[in-house]
Amino acid sequence: MIAEVVADVLLGLGVAVIAASSLGMALLDDPLHRLHLVTPAAVLGVPLVCAAVVVRDGLDASGLAALAVAVLAVVTSPLLAQALARSIEVRRQAEGPR
Repeated sequence: MIAEVVADVLLGLGVAVIAASSLGMALLDDPLHRLHLVTPAAVLGVPLVCAAVVVRDGLDASGLAALAVAVLAVVTSPLLAQALARSIEVRRQAEGPR
């Protein structure tokens, strides 16, 4: 009973973070500003959703898969953000002044 409530709270928080980040990305125009909003979704939202799966299912196959997804998201998100920001900046410099 308690585990289900905890899992529901974790899932709700994770979905709220991801939804708020998505809404912010839809409202912003600049790609670099949008990129800032990817971080909370990847570093906080995804692990919260994965934690809900682990709390609800335990450390069986789906729980271990959720842990792997959470670790992968947290580890690769900063690297992908850096690469994307660099490519945006290189493209802006190639296009010249506006």
